[in-house]
Amino acid sequence: MPVLEDEAGIYGYTDENRHMVECFRKGETPLETFEDGLGVVEILMGLHRSAEIGETVHFPAPELEDYFPLVARRGA
Repeated sequence: MPVLEDEAGIYGYTDENRHMVECFRKGETPLETFEDGLGVVEILMGLHRSAEIGETVHFPAPELEDYFPLVARRGA
């Protein structure tokens, strides 16, 4: 992966952070909600599980409730 001079700006992190701060200051709901973030985490956990077992993970996936990806178990 290349090193970028302004990675935060190029990938939009600066604008994303600014948006979140402004929403908190104004008492508004941000474009991305807690539920959106939870969905992203569930998808990522499903991807890790799928790679680990070599099978497709179908949603909803109750087995992910207590799942820890292999990468999180190493060194723990």
